[in-house]
This record gives sequence, structure tokens and C-alpha cells, in this order.
Amino acid sequence: MAWMTKKKALNAINKVVKQVEETEFYEDYVTSEIAESIRNVGLVISRIFGSNSSQFLEFKRLETDLLKGMYDYGGKRGRKSDELDGRLRSIKYEIENFWEDEGSISKEENLKGKKETKETSKFIKFSDKKVFIIHGHDEGTKEKVARFLMQLKLEPIILHEKPNEGKTIIEKFEKHSFDAGFAIALLTPDDVGNSRVNEKNLTYRARQNVILELGYFIGKLGRKRVCALLGKDVEIPSDYSGILYIPLEEETWKFNLAKELKNAGFKIDMNKVI
Repeated sequence: MAWMTKKKALNAINKVVKQVEETEFYEDYVTSEIAESIRNVGLVISRIFGSNSSQFLEFKRLETDLLKGMYDYGGKRGRKSDELDGRLRSIKYEIENFWEDEGSISKEENLKGKKETKETSKFIKFSDKKVFIIHGHDEGTKEKVARFLMQLKLEPIILHEKPNEGKTIIEKFEKHSFDAGFAIALLTPDDVGNSRVNEKNLTYRARQNVILELGYFIGKLGRKRVCALLGKDVEIPSDYSGILYIPLEEETWKFNLAKELKNAGFKIDMNKVI
């Protein structure tokens, strides 16, 4: 819910309330002082509740009108700054009356927080043994790569070999990929396709799930910890041109893959590669 403590939130709100009270809002134009006050209110609300909160979204709606100066309501002219004052008072009331005081967190919440912290720490500590294999329909290539990783004393992670445990496919993927320290995408010629303007000249492509998971690991691990083993005549995705591609048809693919694993921090005995 909150992005800061109750005390800090109240201090921040009180500061912008004071600034708004001291700002003179004009009927027909906006001064730099008005713009600064409005900007600071938005910053504080965003920091307290988050930029996707109802409080911040309501402020953004109001902000547009505030920068226009005046508005009519109930047949009577009034300043939008009056509505801003009201919004700030409501936010202050909410914090004062519904937020927990510091030090009053319940035992259950404390245990939950410790558990989440522990899980988060575990999440970011990548394994130096686990390597996730992203594959399509080429069973032979998948088994060949898995056996090579085991030869290097590493643990290949192959999703369909793991128990479902009642999980959806995305939940299963998240569980078994979360601490993998490296990912290998097998871009084998499982599909064919091309753009509509050149639909007669079909090219070999990797499965869509392979491309999706490849992008996932690039974002999660960085390019240094991801490589693609490229099958013969397979089209390279244009958006992924910055990662390493190792041709599978060349006999040196094992040596090149081992070098990348070693460079990523894995303990690799290069004598086992030869």
C-alpha cells in the first residue's frame, strides 16, 4: 500500500498543504509558482501511494483543470485550488486514521515480511550450476545439449521434465527458471514463416515459445548469461541481434558454449570439453 512510513507521509503532505495555502491561484493564468505547487503535490502523492494508485490517478485528473485556472460548479464560480485543498485534506485524514503507526505491525505481518525478504534474496542469488534449456520440438538437439551440460557437472533445467504440482505452465516456468544462472536457447528449424509481403518465400524459424523465453532471459539475466545455439538455415530474430549465436552445425559448438559458461562465472573444466 504505502511507499513510506506514516510519519514521513504526514510530514510530506503537511509541506505541500502549506505550500498550496501560500500559493496565490489566479483566475486567468498560471504562474511558475502555481505550476511548482501542483508539481510538488503530484510528486508527494506518487511517492506515498505509487503512480498507479487511485489517489494519484485522481490527482492527475484534477491537475489538468488546475492548470487551466478556474471552473464553474453549482452555478457559482470557484477555484480548482479549493478542490485540491479538499483532496489533500482527505489524503491527510486517510493517513492519520487508517495507516498503522510505526512499531505496531502485527506478528503475522512481521513473519510475512521476513518470508518475502528471504524469498526476494533467494530470487536474486543465481545458481552457478543450473542452466535452463529453452527448446522446441528437436528432441535430439535438446538431449545432446543436456548430456554435454551434465558432462561439465552442471544441472540442465528442462521444463517438461519437471512435475506440474498443480501449477499453470507460467507458474511452473517461473518456479524452475527463477535461480538459473544461464540460459541456452535452441533455435532449431521447427516452424516456417515469413511476412505477408513475402509470404511465398518461407524460412525456417524457431518455435514461438523459444523466442518468448529467450527474450525473458535476456531481460532477467542480461546478454552475458544467455546464448542461442542456431540450427542450419534458421532465421535469426531481428530484435535479438545483440546476443551470441553459436552455429550447431559446426563441431566447435561445445567448446564455444563452454567458453561462454566460463565467462559467465561457471566453474568449467575445459579439459572435459575436448
